[in-house]
Amino acid sequence: MTENEEKGQSKMSGTSSVERDGGITTVRAVVVVMLLALLLQFLLGMWLNLFATFPQQTVSSGDVFGGMMGSMMSFMLSGGMPVLMVHMMTGFVMLALAVIVLAVSVTAYSDKKATGVLLGVAGLGSILLAGISGLYFMYSGFSNDVYSYLMAVGFILAFMAYFAELLFLG
Repeated sequence: MTENEEKGQSKMSGTSSVERDGGITTVRAVVVVMLLALLLQFLLGMWLNLFATFPQQTVSSGDVFGGMMGSMMSFMLSGGMPVLMVHMMTGFVMLALAVIVLAVSVTAYSDKKATGVLLGVAGLGSILLAGISGLYFMYSGFSNDVYSYLMAVGFILAFMAYFAELLFLG
């Protein structure tokens, strides 16, 4: 006779508790990776903001890609392109992580489901806000500071959402 059977518990109740705890551990691990990715993203973004020289070429409405190509060639020659590429790739990784956090949150939470899922949705929305704003900033020829500001807002909202989810998992 097993210990659970001696206490009058079925094997099923012990398994479901273990699966739930394992799911929460998985959410916690992915959220920690997300917070580390956000830290890296912040450091790369600050480096680009402080040390990279973005081309200030304005693009006419009829020549979006030609003007953009010239801006990017100028930026590549200034030495900022590798950091920008790592910054962009980190953003794509964070988008994938945000989807994973949300998917695992939906499956892992039982009694605290609504709050955990809402934090996951808030994090994903914030990552999307930052990423789309970053693309618009790049397509504006690195000149529209509103998009840069929206990237920062998306970052801080995402950090708050994932940090709150980590505390929520307690």
